[in-house]
Amino acid sequence: RLRRTDARRSTVGLFFADNGRPLHRSEFVGDLRQAAFVLKRTLGLLHEPSRSDDVLFERLNFLQCEDDVLNEGRLPIPRKDAGALAALSLLATMGAATPIRVEDLAALAEDLSIGECYPSAYEGEAPLTLASLAAPHVAEFRKLDARALHRAFVDRCRARPLYGAHVFEVDVVGGLDAPGAYRLAVGSRGLALLDDDDVFGVDCRYAVGDVASWASTGDSVEVRFREAAPLLVESAQAPGIVAALDVCIKRLGVVVEEPSQRRDWTAHGLFAAPAEESKGD
Repeated sequence: RLRRTDARRSTVGLFFADNGRPLHRSEFVGDLRQAAFVLKRTLGLLHEPSRSDDVLFERLNFLQCEDDVLNEGRLPIPRKDAGALAALSLLATMGAATPIRVEDLAALAEDLSIGECYPSAYEGEAPLTLASLAAPHVAEFRKLDARALHRAFVDRCRARPLYGAHVFEVDVVGGLDAPGAYRLAVGSRGLALLDDDDVFGVDCRYAVGDVASWASTGDSVEVRFREAAPLLVESAQAPGIVAALDVCIKRLGVVVEEPSQRRDWTAHGLFAAPAEESKGD
């Protein structure tokens, strides 16, 4: 048994995985033809500092943010920020060899294409368009060293509302006027239901202080709120949803005695910007 003593151990996972899927306790790694030994952040919490004296830890944060944005699409990025993140990713990979001219960026193809530096939502856009978004930022960030590039990328990710959230595929069967397939995001800011086809379409949000309790039976999870109607979802990922609720809400001590003062459950709470949150209704 590993005896990890680092203070960050509660937010880091160390496990074997099969094609990215963590092995269950009942599975034996020797039965697999290919298995990976994975060290990764399992929690990204807003109250945690993103800077560290540990260069490798900062690089781990960068690589996971990059994966969440560019490969997995778990962290939706608006167009105004996509070019900056693409430039930071390019520079972190290519260094001084990164082209500056739009035409040269669009022509990248051998080891890394410009399209690979954008989320999958940008797949249909022309290379010249993507290069035009990134080029001004390449010039802006060109003098940064590798560590500063990593930090700048992570800082922009941390500013996004879904940073650190765990996202699950669910069927909402109760609590919404329009039941159906959604994505449920659970993070240290609370819960949100995302449109299944458009990750920018937030259909309902619940601030952490509005969560009263939750319970799970089989594939069903019911989350009860202090004033809103209970939310009932069904998902093959029900155990993961409960674990995320336990970590992101209960363990952090954010289930409080008084509900949020907000009453508009679809317009406030989880994804309000910090400046907007302080204004109230």
